[in-house]
Amino acid sequence: MPRSNCGFSEYLVLRGAERGRGLGRMLINARRTRLEADARAAGFEACNGLFIEADNPDRTPTPLLQAERETAIDAVERLRMFGHLGFFRVDFTYVQPPLAAGKTAVDYLDLLFAPFSGSMREVPANWVIDTLTPVWRGWAGPMVELPRVTADRLRLVPL
Repeated sequence: MPRSNCGFSEYLVLRGAERGRGLGRMLINARRTRLEADARAAGFEACNGLFIEADNPDRTPTPLLQAERETAIDAVERLRMFGHLGFFRVDFTYVQPPLAAGKTAVDYLDLLFAPFSGSMREVPANWVIDTLTPVWRGWAGPMVELPRVTADRLRLVPL
């Protein structure tokens, strides 16, 4: 459990035929149960919430949007589903650094957050930094550029 007391998940995928049956909610709830247990084991009362990344349909290159639509799900529909599951967009310019040699930074993703308290409308910037730093360093090593956040608190924008 990072210092932020927040979780981070990279992928949540269901086949098209499995959608609409509540399985996404079940997976998110199972993740929350695990994060709550990890938080208590680390001495926290409860987990603060869960961060994920998602393609922003306004910034994602068209060929990638088309490929996602054909192989997974439309980016607009994905955001609608994540909003239904309690996620908000964290209001700052999110750029995922190159996570391996030969890779480039990704500037078309949004960072989303599902607060487990249910009433938050902003998130402390240090939660973003303290959550992403170990994830990014795990992929790219200790020299990875850390998240750039200029405010102390970041607004959570409904999807």
